[in-house]
Amino acid sequence: MTVNEPVPDTFEDTPARDRDPEWFKRAVFYEVLVRSFQDSDGDGIGDLKGLTAKLDYLQWLGVDCLWLPPFFKSPLRDGGYDVADYTAVLPEFGDLADFVEFADAAHQRGMRVIIDFVMNHTSDEHAWFQESRKDPAGPYGDFYVWADDDQGYPDARIIFVDTEASNWTYDPVRGQYYFHRFFSHQPDLNYENPRVQEEILAALRFWLDLGIDGFRLDAVPYLYAQEGTNCENLPASHAFLKRVRKEIDTQYPDTVLLAEANQWPEDVVDYFGDYAAGGDECHMAFHFPVMPRIFMAVRRESRYPVSEILAKTPAIPSGCQWGIFLRNHDELTLEMVTDEERDYMWAEYAKDPRMRANIGIRRRLAPPGQRPQPDRTLQRPAALAPRFTDHLLRRRDRHGRQHLARRPRRRPHADAVDPRPQRRLLVLRPRTALPAGHHGPGLRLPGHQRRGVHDVTLVAAALDPADDRDPQAEPGVRPRLLHRAPLVQPRRPRLPARVRRRSGALRQQLLPLLPAHRAGPERVRRTPSGRAVRRGALPGHR
Repeated sequence: MTVNEPVPDTFEDTPARDRDPEWFKRAVFYEVLVRSFQDSDGDGIGDLKGLTAKLDYLQWLGVDCLWLPPFFKSPLRDGGYDVADYTAVLPEFGDLADFVEFADAAHQRGMRVIIDFVMNHTSDEHAWFQESRKDPAGPYGDFYVWADDDQGYPDARIIFVDTEASNWTYDPVRGQYYFHRFFSHQPDLNYENPRVQEEILAALRFWLDLGIDGFRLDAVPYLYAQEGTNCENLPASHAFLKRVRKEIDTQYPDTVLLAEANQWPEDVVDYFGDYAAGGDECHMAFHFPVMPRIFMAVRRESRYPVSEILAKTPAIPSGCQWGIFLRNHDELTLEMVTDEERDYMWAEYAKDPRMRANIGIRRRLAPPGQRPQPDRTLQRPAALAPRFTDHLLRRRDRHGRQHLARRPRRRPHADAVDPRPQRRLLVLRPRTALPAGHHGPGLRLPGHQRRGVHDVTLVAAALDPADDRDPQAEPGVRPRLLHRAPLVQPRRPRLPARVRRRSGALRQQLLPLLPAHRAGPERVRRTPSGRAVRRGALPGHR
């Protein structure tokens, strides 16, 4: 089992030799969809307590940093990216006390935590928007972009071409149109208003003071709009990001900002900031064109699609890093490919139109209830991965699955595993809730061996859409031998500390306000020098 040193509470707790402000350059980030990861109370919805209970498993996987998509209060019309309150947890997931417990537990295991922060827009149910539409002359009247007609910013492209006909929507309450770059229920904030900037900075500080290690900044190219432009990558947007970075570097060193800018690398590179200064905006940025080309390379069995785009990628400041990723919560977007490459990907990976979403691919596996196709290219990466045989997906793509609000009979973890050691087979049961003790090195395998300790031979069924189908009885499903060599996992070096110089005092002010839900003992941790430091639990919290 991989063991990380705990992440100390402050920069000062870490010896100078162990401080590493560029920890993100070597970190393994893991996006955790809280809703579908682990349910702790049996309501069929994943929550923060469930996630906390499985941190040992995530540590065992080798995760350095956990990335949580939005878990704020939201009507969930866009998976939480329609934020109704920047400082409140969605009740289905828990409360602020649960989040603090999760972050502390992750840090004790040497894992950092970053969260999604939607800077560009809010939900139309946010209190700011409700006040803005009711009282144009009030304090929130110009928190959003309003106009008497829908003719403004004609050069701004429509991002969701499959659902939106315009970037403007009429509001009958105010009698004006409001601007939105995404869905019509997500009005864009007006960053020309200094009060909007201050409110966003206050929300960022709120979460940093509660103990997180950074943010994925959503949709940063669209913060400002200007007539005569395409309203993307404007100098004013970069100026605000520089202001955020200065705040981070001054008050919260060792914190990372990850830019989500779905643009070509020559445009995204500007979000790192000044090259000569080593970067003064975001520390990281996603490299979107690489992701679809990984799948293209797998299908063509050629490295050329990936090597070609990397060769065209511009240099970045020394203090920054590209975020290279295989998949995330979005569809497999095909925006950063040519028209010919998009047609090729659709033809190879999404012949069925139902597999397509906007200009991307919604899922990668066979649709439920259908026989698998003879071409198993989509199954190869998962079926051949020796370390993750207990997470093969039989029925559907976990990340591509659409989580709809108020959908009945939600399941906390659709890819739960039912071990059958007598047949040396792990059979996935999509309709079974996650069994206790499933994750982590304690999973029982043939001969009651512990995972990661002995050489284990497993037989895993090739991916199949049917439930509980015996691969030996079905001609369309072929068993595959997966030989696992012993895992040699040396102790990792100490992770650097997070920096929140002001967090101690503010944290003590915030904690008494958090809801008490259970009593617990105070906790004791030890500094590198061995000195015991008592950390009082939350009131009624452990």
